[in-house]
This record gives sequence, C-alpha cells and structure tokens, in this order.
Amino acid sequence: MTSGTLLFVGDDTCFRVRVLKHVGYLVSACPCDAAPLRDSLSRARYDAILFNCFPEPPALMLVALCRGLTRAPLVIFADHEVSFSGGHFDTIVPNLCHPQEWLPKLAAIIAAHRSPDEAKPPRAEHNSQDTPRKDHRYSPTG
Repeated sequence: MTSGTLLFVGDDTCFRVRVLKHVGYLVSACPCDAAPLRDSLSRARYDAILFNCFPEPPALMLVALCRGLTRAPLVIFADHEVSFSGGHFDTIVPNLCHPQEWLPKLAAIIAAHRSPDEAKPPRAEHNSQDTPRKDHRYSPTG
C-alpha cells in the first residue's frame, strides 16, 4: 500500500517527490533548515520524514528537532560519497537505488509506524554535541 503523508527535507536532486506523488503519497517539501522544518512539523502530521544526503547530510540538530516533534520514522537517501551518522535514521536508502527497491522499504516502515505495537515515542530534542558521532558511509555491499 502506498499512501500516506510525507515530508521531503532538502533538495530533491533525483526527482523522488515526483515518483512519490505518482504512486499515491501526499508530499510536502521544505528546505534543510531549522525554522522551516519546525514550521512544517508543527503544521501537519507526517507518516515519514525523508532527507536527502546530497550534497551534504542533514545536521544532527535537524534530526534531533524531528525526533523531538514527531513520531514519524526518519529516512535518508544516502550518498556513498558522504559520511553521515546512520544510527540517527530509521531507514537508509542508497542514493542511486531504483524506486522499485526503495518504495517497498518506505511502505514497510510506514506500515510499521502505523502499527501501535511498533510505534516509537518521540525522543527528546537534544544537543547534537551530546551525541557521539559515528560516521557512516553507505556501501551497497554492506
């Protein structure tokens, strides 16, 4: 099932918003900046928050802001050239992955989020400097 309301944060360099809308998702977009992200999260409820990791990953402060304001899972489209903290996201999708591969992953995480037994409470917003940084570089081979 491909339905739900999504927030795409950052530049849509691979036209994923168009794909998501085509298969039935309602998609809002916002810049990768704290004020518009806070505004978007306070105005609507989302089934998932999607981040683009290119040209750079989202700041940990933005991830913490999302965790503090929503229960929605966080998904990152990872660029294999960019280091980021993978432990802060619920799902990591390779940047150049075909929609037939990442759309089922997205549907599955939304379904799990909607299940009351598997829903996770929001984590308190925290200072990104308090979180140990574990660099993650996506590798298609694992």
